[in-house]
Amino acid sequence: MRRRVFVALTLMISVVALGAADAVQATGPPWIRDFNDGQLKAREAKKDLLVVFTGHGWCESCGILDHEVFQNPDFVREAAKSFVFVELDFTFGDSDKERQRQRVDRELQQRYLAPAVPEVFLLDQEGVPYAILEGYTKGTGPVKTLALLEQARAAHATRDQKFAAAAKSAGRDRAALLDAGLQAVAPLLGTLDVRGDDPILAFYPTAVAEIRRLDSGREHALAALYDARQKKRDEWLLVRDSTIGKLQEFDKKRDYKGAVAFVDAALKEIKAPDVRWQLETARQTHLEWDDQFAAALANVRRLLAEPNRTPEDREYLLGRESFNLFRLGRVDEAVAIYDRRIRDAQASPQKRLHLLNFKADLLKYTKAPPAVKIKAYREYRDAAPPKSDDWFRATWQLALLLQKSGDHRQALRLQSEYIEADPKASWIMLDAAASHLALGENDAARALIRDAEKALPEKPERESDKDYAKRVRTRIAGLQDRLAKQTK
Repeated sequence: MRRRVFVALTLMISVVALGAADAVQATGPPWIRDFNDGQLKAREAKKDLLVVFTGHGWCESCGILDHEVFQNPDFVREAAKSFVFVELDFTFGDSDKERQRQRVDRELQQRYLAPAVPEVFLLDQEGVPYAILEGYTKGTGPVKTLALLEQARAAHATRDQKFAAAAKSAGRDRAALLDAGLQAVAPLLGTLDVRGDDPILAFYPTAVAEIRRLDSGREHALAALYDARQKKRDEWLLVRDSTIGKLQEFDKKRDYKGAVAFVDAALKEIKAPDVRWQLETARQTHLEWDDQFAAALANVRRLLAEPNRTPEDREYLLGRESFNLFRLGRVDEAVAIYDRRIRDAQASPQKRLHLLNFKADLLKYTKAPPAVKIKAYREYRDAAPPKSDDWFRATWQLALLLQKSGDHRQALRLQSEYIEADPKASWIMLDAAASHLALGENDAARALIRDAEKALPEKPERESDKDYAKRVRTRIAGLQDRLAKQTK
């Protein structure tokens, strides 16, 4: 699943971050939300840090990671044996305290090369990363995530063993041991193009400098490897800053036509494949932001026709093709593409489920008949494992569509299933209360309104949870007004 980037270069369509995503209340690990406090506790407990960069309330993948992994008691119990949990939530409020937290968390984002959410960083007690889990793929779950943590801890142990041996050595032997320690964790730290910097050079500058100093003789083999890394990093940053960085200036002014023209000129000069791909996706995004959907469709089809695209790139491009067809009103063509991809994905239930999700979500924003939208969400719901994140989302959306079409009884059946599976789903309780009101069942509506308020957390810690509670109470007030008018 593609992650949500802090400075977006791709346009993504997701379910509105209200309702089903918010209905699951935060539980799970004993989160510490101050990094320095977390590092202090890690040193006291002689544990490592598990730091998650997340965005509650607006990042769909973050909510899935939280629901599937961090709210799983088996995961929490096992991971807590080795880690102190720190959550850096990039959902900020308007108070002075929240503005200060935003400044601190943005600095941590830059320090740890965290360009997107969700990302999980595993740090030693000194705050040095030894592994990064990029994004989250729906369905990974707690068992596979724990296995990744164990793999990372094994690499950490190897790093420390090599570094300890290096401390007792000298000369090129010491350089070789330092290099072996770095190579143990290097594959787990990501790449230059994903991190926006070389993670080994950024996180281990002292060890790198020591290798270069100790291996300065005639052979110079180890030092040459790090000299090459430095050269590649410097060249990459120069190209990135002169292109991707420049695009941010156009974005601030909302000069999307200017951004497209700039990308067109840059593509004539730049040869680096990873930077070219970032520019190509940026061009696609800015065409869409400028409502140039015909040009965006032509552009994405040009990219699809090019050879050597990775499967992930092709999936992204096919999604953009359908999106632009939808925006051009060519709904039948867009649906046909999704239907073909869904048929082709029969051997991959997870991929098929993902496509059914996107097809239903895109149809929701068109003028397609209600029956077509309802059918799409039924297919999505039927394919989702019961009580999974997809099942909750599909159930919620299907119930809303049924409500809108006036079929409140069917909507109530779905809402009841949802509430039975998640007794703390305040927002869905209020959806059900609205259906009861529409049917004139005032006592049932009154009971659900009462239950929705009781299900709210007493002292929410996350800013997103506070905002959710505020929205729920505002909606309760509106429903109570309707209830009062109906009982007069």
